[in-house]
Amino acid sequence: DFSPVREDGSRVIVSYGYESVDEENATWLEVYLYRKQQAVVTLDVVKAAIIGDINARTDAKILSGSCCILGHISPVLMKFHGGKGLASLGGTILAFNPLVFLLLLLFEIVLGFSMDYVCIVPVTGSVIFTMIYALLTGDPIGTAILSAVSLIILFKHIENFKRIQNGTEAHISFLWKKDQEIARIRKNGNT
Repeated sequence: DFSPVREDGSRVIVSYGYESVDEENATWLEVYLYRKQQAVVTLDVVKAAIIGDINARTDAKILSGSCCILGHISPVLMKFHGGKGLASLGGTILAFNPLVFLLLLLFEIVLGFSMDYVCIVPVTGSVIFTMIYALLTGDPIGTAILSAVSLIILFKHIENFKRIQNGTEAHISFLWKKDQEIARIRKNGNT
């Protein structure tokens, strides 16, 4: 139960104009999970950046960052059901070159909002970073490693692209048009 606690220790059952306890608890849960998600994403970026930054050699940064990405995607302790590698990719890029990270981040924000899909960002980001890495370093081994990681990231997003094709993938605008997005997804899911 994520409802607020009064000074006397009792819980607020319905407040702030909510119609039901379920509606209020769902809202508190959304806030709690959003804050938890922000912390996890930040830690994923920092983890990959620190591990990559420990290594002085560029190819070692790419190898260790790629291991972070793959560990994020397929964690052993979670029976290989992890995330999709975006935050760890960001940390790897940050460790490689902070300026490249900022420029690619800005580009991906514009691309994500203009296409209105989040799933575009990790796929295009991994491919574009692989090309940038190849151009800046000329390192064939690091480029091959990043190419393999890009293919894995693409593979992890195939279901998202199928949902885009079916009209059931949530848009970024879900964040501020929640009801409209839910209605659109339900309508397209029933056709």
